[in-house]
Amino acid sequence: MQRTAVKAAKEIGVRLQVFDSQGSSPKQVADLEDAITSGAPGFIVSPNDVNAVSSAVGEIQDAKLPVVTLDRSVTSAKKVPHLGANNYKGVLAVTDFVKSKFPNGARIIMLTG
Repeated sequence: MQRTAVKAAKEIGVRLQVFDSQGSSPKQVADLEDAITSGAPGFIVSPNDVNAVSSAVGEIQDAKLPVVTLDRSVTSAKKVPHLGANNYKGVLAVTDFVKSKFPNGARIIMLTG
């Protein structure tokens, strides 16, 4: 997703700066706060933890800067536009597919990460 965003931004002449918090919510919050003070004009946030970054997203909103969430929404006092898949419907589709392949039941293992 990141590579595609960087490529698309370049194609349309938009400067996109990417911060990688490496799975650390405190680092993600610090990166967002640094970007606010550095004068970033807008934000796309893909939260590591929907609650951990809510204060930083609130700071972005308080600064009257545009912000959207990507992939995971964020818990926030004010609504934040969100771009992402409907994971609930996706899981239902996967479930229907698996049930069609194993009509008599099966032991299913889901690996994540």
